[in-house]
Amino acid sequence: SSGINAEYGGALRNLCDIAATEQLLQYSEICKQLQFVMTHHYNDAEVLQNSCRLLSRMSLFTDMCNVISHNDDLLNILLKIIDNYTNDGPLLVRCCFVLGNVTGQHPHASLHLHQNGSILDSLLSLCKVYKTKLAEKMTKDKQQVVKDVLCKTVRLITNVLQLEKPATAIQPQLIKMYVSLGQLAAQNKIYEIVLNVLCGLNNMSYYNGEGSIFTKHRGMLTDFVVRLLSIDHTGITIEALGVLGNLSHYKDVVEKLIEDEHVLGITTTLLDSDNSDLVYKSCGVLINITKHKEFHDKLPSTIIGQ
Repeated sequence: SSGINAEYGGALRNLCDIAATEQLLQYSEICKQLQFVMTHHYNDAEVLQNSCRLLSRMSLFTDMCNVISHNDDLLNILLKIIDNYTNDGPLLVRCCFVLGNVTGQHPHASLHLHQNGSILDSLLSLCKVYKTKLAEKMTKDKQQVVKDVLCKTVRLITNVLQLEKPATAIQPQLIKMYVSLGQLAAQNKIYEIVLNVLCGLNNMSYYNGEGSIFTKHRGMLTDFVVRLLSIDHTGITIEALGVLGNLSHYKDVVEKLIEDEHVLGITTTLLDSDNSDLVYKSCGVLINITKHKEFHDKLPSTIIGQ
């Protein structure tokens, strides 16, 4: 029954808090038991919630996370939850948190979800639903759940996009969703979402060369990323410069950047930063710009000199 399974899940969650039980949980085939419970009680949201709570705890342990990553049937159930429990925010947060931890450490899990579950399509649909909810009026608690779902969903997408096959299989809808969601998150100062959006764009830009769907949208992407440079957030600036570094191989992108004194001012100033990542990323953008000699007369002499 639901009550029994809830008690079962609660007891196991408590065990997860005791470090000494990590080995016990791993070798007692808890994943297989959870898979059985979740499969046979798939229509019981309470059972799924308790199971995902336990998996959340387990995924924080390196060895346990590895066990989860190799249980394809369990990964499929988690993806099925994303597809079928769209309106259950708390359950989706747990589910995406588990998959985020697993895909962040184990690329083979991302590849399985991409090849066997069309995970990017599922997550894109989920983003559309919760992006709409983010603009609605609701209580602070409900709004926090919406933000948490989006944060965990975008993080999961970004993890999957670390692999070449998913990153090169992206569709225009995903790129446009990332941009629109990033803009909305920036307006609402939800910087965790903005940061994950930029990380995802970095992954896309790394694998997608000339002629790809990604680079065909480089004008829109450049405009979006440049606006984010005005946010006072080191992580966002680093990731934004990373995307611009990959996009500035193209002459039309360089033309956009040259026209924006704000971009040149920021990248030049950051060359003196104490943060080595900021210096490195700024150098990358400026080097790409200076490769085009026809624009040298529009650049500050300090850049050409360096």
